[in-house]
Amino acid sequence: MLSQWFALLCHDPAGAVGMLLAAPPAFLVLAAMAGDKELRFDRNFSRDRFAFRNPQRRRDAQVQEIENAVCHTGDVFPVAAQWRWQADPKGRDFLVPSEFLAETANMHFIREVLTAVTTLYYQQRPPDGVIRTSFREIATMLGIAVNGQRVEEIWRALEFLRAFTICRQEVITALTASGRLKAREYLTFGFVSYVSVVAMENCREIPETRRKVKICISETYRAVLDLLPPAVIPIAVLEACRRLPRKLVVHAKNLVYALAAERRKPARWRAETVAEIADMRDRPGRRHVSVNNLLRRMEDAGIISYTCENADGNDTVFCIAFQNSQNS
Repeated sequence: MLSQWFALLCHDPAGAVGMLLAAPPAFLVLAAMAGDKELRFDRNFSRDRFAFRNPQRRRDAQVQEIENAVCHTGDVFPVAAQWRWQADPKGRDFLVPSEFLAETANMHFIREVLTAVTTLYYQQRPPDGVIRTSFREIATMLGIAVNGQRVEEIWRALEFLRAFTICRQEVITALTASGRLKAREYLTFGFVSYVSVVAMENCREIPETRRKVKICISETYRAVLDLLPPAVIPIAVLEACRRLPRKLVVHAKNLVYALAAERRKPARWRAETVAEIADMRDRPGRRHVSVNNLLRRMEDAGIISYTCENADGNDTVFCIAFQNSQNS
């Protein structure tokens, strides 16, 4: 259908516009993907099921307040919120100042902002690790509106990322010539060392939406990005996720990030694995129904294609891929 639209555009532009207006959501996603608008993110954090979950009001997360906590930059937080996921096999602790705990409700958006920042790092490759950008550029990269509310949300996300600390984060530090694991370390890890926002130049205040931003990627995160190939996430896929019913948006984004990191094409996951990746907390009796509903909605929205193996048994395996496999 996409090739037909391009052919029609060359011979009948008005007809092509009409076809676009009448197109189903799946076609709109594929058409947007054709523009090669992609984001890049560290592959290991893209598949990480715990780093960007909201720990509030969860029975499977142990949240506590601690005093005089040291973050990855060496700064000391007088009072910090610290949490650990019971199912995290690495037993990591996650840390932010207590006043930032409420921001974890927007972890899915914070991850998207970090993805845009990571993409800018790959594009700019600054020797000092300092990315030069603007709120407008970050919002445009994410496919969201450029307005005062969004600028505030991006700013808060960057402030959160500067403070966000992961204790005992496993980091690959060296590979062999054939690409096999050679060395790894456990670090007190963070993504961003500092954020600077230019509010005034030449004695004139700069409107928020036009302010320039400097973001220093931490040395440890830079080392990871320079060593390993990234996961690639089509922006159109994230935009399509935002158009899903509200209760499915975060689940769909979680699945998109994991799918982008998957080396097998298509991914082959059992229903329980899909539910865990998407962070669906339905009781076991309803989990299979919820997974099927999520995948069907994502397919209807043009995000993924999927098939089922052993669909009539108790051990269903879903084969899942982005609908435009060239971008996956």
